[in-house]
Amino acid sequence: MSYCQAAKPDKCYLCGDELCDPIDWDHVPPRQFYAPIIRKAHNPQLLTIPVHARCNKKFQLDEDYFTQTILPFAHGSYAGDALYARAMDNFKNNKNVGLARKVLKEFEPRPSGIVLPQHKVAKRFDSNRMSRVVWKIVRGLYYHHNNMILTEDLRRQITITLPPEAPPEHFLLFLGLPDNPSLGQHQGVFAYRFQKFSDDHYWALLF
Repeated sequence: MSYCQAAKPDKCYLCGDELCDPIDWDHVPPRQFYAPIIRKAHNPQLLTIPVHARCNKKFQLDEDYFTQTILPFAHGSYAGDALYARAMDNFKNNKNVGLARKVLKEFEPRPSGIVLPQHKVAKRFDSNRMSRVVWKIVRGLYYHHNNMILTEDLRRQITITLPPEAPPEHFLLFLGLPDNPSLGQHQGVFAYRFQKFSDDHYWALLF
């Protein structure tokens, strides 16, 4: 039976309620972004935040999907190749086979009957699941920096840009602002910046 203790005033940043057992340590961003070989070689001190186990579990499948669906776009980088090799090993050992096949089906050589240039294919995404993971990461980082909770239903606008597309102009302008350092452990995997403008916040995440 779970219960709350008055001596533990900390809140779960995912639901906003007081922390109750059972509790998980949520990695922000997800630990699976860092391949085991990367963690062993660089020992990044990953940010962890205590949350309700039941709240954390609600995001697990979406985080699995997010990692797998952007994996092809990380191929060719040091961290991306390590994660790609890990995914291939899992597939050969019959792990996450269903998810891998789902992602493969998102590649379409002729989307809606359109004939693409030679050697080109379209890649579809479940944008709702991707945005949910991005927003969870922002909420965790915001809680870490401000000790304040952003609710899941708060109004926000999320833009996801994947290579070889160029990022939007407002993103490039934001990166050029003064006093805007890049943050994050082992930035070859994940880096972020943030600023507050009046009542609005701008977060830039690099995976």
